[in-house]
Amino acid sequence: MAMAMSASMPACIECSLTGLFPAILVLVYSNAISKPAWAAPRAIGALRNLAAARFLSAPMALGAAQAGFEIALEYTRTRIAGNKPVREHSMHAGMLADMAIAIEASRAYNIQVARMFDRPEQFGPWHGSYLSGKASGAKVMSSDTAIMVLNKAMELTGATGFTQQMPLEKYLRDVKIIQLWEGGSQLARMDMARSFYPIQT
Repeated sequence: MAMAMSASMPACIECSLTGLFPAILVLVYSNAISKPAWAAPRAIGALRNLAAARFLSAPMALGAAQAGFEIALEYTRTRIAGNKPVREHSMHAGMLADMAIAIEASRAYNIQVARMFDRPEQFGPWHGSYLSGKASGAKVMSSDTAIMVLNKAMELTGATGFTQQMPLEKYLRDVKIIQLWEGGSQLARMDMARSFYPIQT
């Protein structure tokens, strides 16, 4: 049962919810951070924090991708197959190249967005739709890159990669969490699209 808050709601809604959810503490409405009119400074602060959190999530994911790439690079140097290191086989070299290209492209995009954040007079405020969309794009690109890189690193390291002998399995779990928090990749993609044109949802 969903309840919408309105200005006419009583100061305490405990009486209406206690019967439905007896074990839940019900907060007093007068203590709410923002009233139904959504006080503008608090809403802007929340949007600014969301943009910053999404943008700061991008280098976390990218760091895990870089670490996974370095593990795969070293493993394929020491692992021998067909009388030569695994990374000297064309298929494996191509996989390593794809990983490196994706990491470099994501890093370059993150640097570009960081420069935009440093120039609000040119690109608008952090909570504006343009920079919020760019921050969301950086998070999506970096987390998707990290998932791809870590999956390929798992493939290149074989059965050793998913064991706890290597940190790849932890990096993959950590990056999946990064991909999901702050609204997830689907919502971040919507924010990126909103930075170019209005979307009615």
